[in-house]
Amino acid sequence: MVGGGKEDKSIHCAISGLKYSNTPLGEKDGRTTPRVEKLSIVLDKANLKPTISNQILVWLITHYAVAAGLSAGIMSAGSASKFIENTAIIKTTMKAIREGLAICKRMGINPKTEKANRLYLLPLFISVPIAKKIYSNDALQLMFEGHINHSPC
Repeated sequence: MVGGGKEDKSIHCAISGLKYSNTPLGEKDGRTTPRVEKLSIVLDKANLKPTISNQILVWLITHYAVAAGLSAGIMSAGSASKFIENTAIIKTTMKAIREGLAICKRMGINPKTEKANRLYLLPLFISVPIAKKIYSNDALQLMFEGHINHSPC
């Protein structure tokens, strides 16, 4: 639900106001521990919509596969705003994300068990228009730009 980047000693971030955005929390072993519950309460008070997951590793590993594909697509387009206007790049990005998710599956991580991955598993004629709509959100575009512009080279 939050993303961005660091520049010198400043942190730049954006908070997504999308209806289905949330902040996944969890322990590696899937247990719901007191520290996860405590963090969930704090994030809830900050309106960051925490969700406690018993499969946080599935979410995290597949999230990186998705982020790698999206970053490549956005960099290829030149910016997040140009990305959402370029259907060909979005299609290529979706295919790259699917390759990443296929690697996750070969590693024993089933991407289908994570709700956030459903978009990328749909047929392209369905997923591309949905992606254009979702990724046109200003906060998401700021997050993408922050991830790309402020990540280590």
